[in-house]
Amino acid sequence: MIERLYRERLPEHVERLAHHASRGEVWEKAVTYLRQAGAKAFARSTNREAVSYFEQALAALRHLPETRATLEQDVDLRFHLRTSLLALGEVRRVLALLREAESIARALDDQRRLARVCIFAANCHFLLGDPDRALEFGKRALATGVALEDRRLQIEASVFLGQTLYQIGDVRRGIQLLTQSLASLEEQGVSERVGMAGLPIVCRSWLLWCLADIGEFAEGMPVAEEAMRFAGAGDRPGGRIVAGFGAAYFYLRKGDFEKAIAVNEPGITLCRGGNFPLLFPIVAMQLGYAYALSGRVDEAIPLLEEAVGQAAAQGVMAVHSLHHSYLGEAYRLAGRMGEANRAAERALELARAHKEPRNEAQALWLLGKIRSRGEAIASPRAEAFYRQALGIAERLDLRPWVADCRLDLGLLYRRRDAVGEARKDIGTALALYREMGMDSWERRAHVALAKLETA
Repeated sequence: MIERLYRERLPEHVERLAHHASRGEVWEKAVTYLRQAGAKAFARSTNREAVSYFEQALAALRHLPETRATLEQDVDLRFHLRTSLLALGEVRRVLALLREAESIARALDDQRRLARVCIFAANCHFLLGDPDRALEFGKRALATGVALEDRRLQIEASVFLGQTLYQIGDVRRGIQLLTQSLASLEEQGVSERVGMAGLPIVCRSWLLWCLADIGEFAEGMPVAEEAMRFAGAGDRPGGRIVAGFGAAYFYLRKGDFEKAIAVNEPGITLCRGGNFPLLFPIVAMQLGYAYALSGRVDEAIPLLEEAVGQAAAQGVMAVHSLHHSYLGEAYRLAGRMGEANRAAERALELARAHKEPRNEAQALWLLGKIRSRGEAIASPRAEAFYRQALGIAERLDLRPWVADCRLDLGLLYRRRDAVGEARKDIGTALALYREMGMDSWERRAHVALAKLETA
């Protein structure tokens, strides 16, 4: 009856159609309508509702004869379910779902679907802080894409490989993969409306993280501006959040805290709507850190503590060390040195456990900041931490961190009255900040050098 009455407007009534088909045990139609209802709920970003529809579709599918077509539907429904579950932070459940999909795809000898399993598994292992497995799955997917001459598979695999390369500190190779992928996506006119956030958005956001960490702010500015536009005007909340955390990290590292705050405050509101628990910790982390560095420490600390707690509860270990570093810096700025030290030590432990050398450098730098305040000026411990952080930053070509370490070493030497060493390190930091266009940090280094010259 509904099909006849609303023949031209079936999408508006797909939920009722799904319900009636299921109640009437018309299983083939039930699968179709439940899948459409799930896709519709996902498009509205009502992810819990989408999960329910996709799970019902899988249950209805079991009533149909097992054919190649129904087995292919089984795999594809698991892929749809995976996207909504991931938005809800159910990463380990997604991995279990992917193992089931892999078993079916192997039985079908379906190489394209097996490659997609690998792509999604790579993303899960990245989120769980297991970069070795993430690289393994990503490389396997890429090899299949090349063998099948499937450009889309190659691009998807490259995007998730790119974010893992960032995680392990191979930033320049990550930039190469992500830049090529973004160019290919734009050439092919791939819509932003693909997946929870859209592949171009994910690619652009991780590219911004990479560019920020090597100080390529001039090159990254057009990418950041595009991300800002989408974060402010996109019609998918998930996409707006992901675009925002890419732009926010870029501006945060550059030293433009107000822009980082402006893009992340709406993102927090969207996350708190209940449909994007996965994204809350990374957005709250950035917003809290921007608050702390702009003098709003009392607002920063509760938000950062919440980010740490939620990430831990989800088991999401990717950049979890950074959550602790940012919280530790906020504690330091609030004068809560014991808590700052505990957070920094936890950050260092996590960074090493999950093979995140960039985050290891930040934790070591923070420990240096804490020791330079809390111990005698002549103590070698602060300098030792700064030197370790500097060594990692120089090895990975993380120029903003090289500059930060040089500046803080210079300030430490100035307090020890080692004027020559102080002048050399602060001068190096000033030149690096100027070269990268990190204006607010350049001004800080300039003031430090001026004080040294007039002392």
